[in-house]
Formats: sequence, structure tokens, C-alpha cells
Amino acid sequence: MIGTRPLDKPRSELRRPDRRAVRPSDLAGRAADASSFILAHATATRALEEWCDIIGLSQGPIWARLLAPVEAVPAPADVAADLELTPNETVLLRKVELMRGPVPLARADNWFVPSRLPDTMASELITTEVPFGRLIRPLGGYRIETKVDLPPLTDADLWAERRRPAVPRTAFEHHAVVCRGALAPSVDRPGLAGTVKLGNVRLAVVHERFLTTLIGSGRRSPVDQRPVAP
Repeated sequence: MIGTRPLDKPRSELRRPDRRAVRPSDLAGRAADASSFILAHATATRALEEWCDIIGLSQGPIWARLLAPVEAVPAPADVAADLELTPNETVLLRKVELMRGPVPLARADNWFVPSRLPDTMASELITTEVPFGRLIRPLGGYRIETKVDLPPLTDADLWAERRRPAVPRTAFEHHAVVCRGALAPSVDRPGLAGTVKLGNVRLAVVHERFLTTLIGSGRRSPVDQRPVAP
């Protein structure tokens, strides 16, 4: 399922499987379950919180550990095209690890245009550990999933994950464009979801690599004592 997801979609409309839907012995099936679950949600942040509750993985809100300073970078050609950059616009790259408590869940590269965001939001993306999806939630808008990668995984990979849980690997990947503005029917960009255009303001391009911690043993991690900012 690749397409648009409103960022403000009511939680009541989202599919919420119970624990029986999380297949413990089929790593590829668990990856597909987790990928579909995340795609059905308004943001990856919300989906990860719910998924972790389902499998009993750590506690608390999702937070974004900065892996490198947020800085201006030359945008790759495909990123520049998806953002429809103008010559005078700057792109910042935010590389984070999405965490719940002490547990890493995903690694994400986020190319965003700070001039298309309120100044306070752009500043928080540079200086805080707030996830992108939570920060821009007041803006509304939607995501377009442009690519989903589900690499082949076997039960041997599951046992490897259990033997070395401190070294999680990528289980599946999502690529998306994050936008704000009205969604309108269009066929002018057939490479992106086919029947929609990206809307009024294209805020960011994200590449998310979700880790095997999401589909491993599912044992509850120690309660995180990390203080949560109000």
C-alpha cells in the first residue's frame, strides 16, 4: 500500500491489530505486518508508539536522537525534484535515530526546507529531540509514500537478531514526501503515487529504515527513566 496519508487522520480510522496479528516465528511476515501498520497511520511516530505497546517494547514517547549536527547540504537530484527546490532555497539534513526509551526503532534521514516552516519549528528541528512528525502535526497535511522496501528475511535472521540484540539491522524501509496543503487529483507526477499531486507546500523528503528491534522477540524493555519535556 503506497500512497497518501493525512497527518491528521483520526486514530479511530486506523487499523489496530492485536498481539495475535504479530507473527513471532515469521520474520518476513512480521516485517510486512509492521510496514503495513506504519503505512496505515498518520505518522511514523504515532505508529511506532502503538506498535511498541502491542509487542511490549519499552515505554514512553518516541524521541529522536540526533546522529549528527543538522546542517545545510546539497540536495540529491531526486530529493531536489521531489521538493521542487528553487535556486535560492536551502535544504537541511537531519539524521536521527527514533527511540523509545533506550531502544532504537528506526533511523531516518530527513531533508527539509527550513524557509517553508515557521521559524520556531525549524529551530526545534535543529536543536531538539522532537520527532519531525510530532513537531509539524499542527500544520496538517499529508505524506506520500514513494517507495517501500521489504528485503527478504528468514528465521535465521531472527535468531541472529536474538543473539545480538544490541546490533539491530534494517528490517524494511520507507521513502516519503511530507507536504502541507490541500490534496488534489492529478496525473502530472506519475512517479509519485500515480494519481495525486504533492500539494501546496512540500516540506521534506524522508528515508526511514526501520530496525529488527521492531520484529524481534518482543520482550518488554526496562522502563525508561528519561525525563520528558512538557
